[in-house]
Amino acid sequence: WDLLAKSYLLSDKPGMSAYAASERALILGQFQDVICYSKEAEKLLEKDTPTWYRLQDIKVSAQNALIDMKKRRR
Repeated sequence: WDLLAKSYLLSDKPGMSAYAASERALILGQFQDVICYSKEAEKLLEKDTPTWYRLQDIKVSAQNALIDMKKRRR
């Protein structure tokens, strides 16, 4: 995902680059980064496309993981 994000950025596709970066961050458990990248990608990607819907799934997964982490700290 890291190389794909870089490739998209070099190909002048910043929305897809942010999407790929959010996939990478999700795999690594970097949930704050997922939220940042997904918000950026959401602004740049066309709505109601398969990639846009996958991005919504990624964002919700990261938000749920952050909520679970906060609950465990209590």
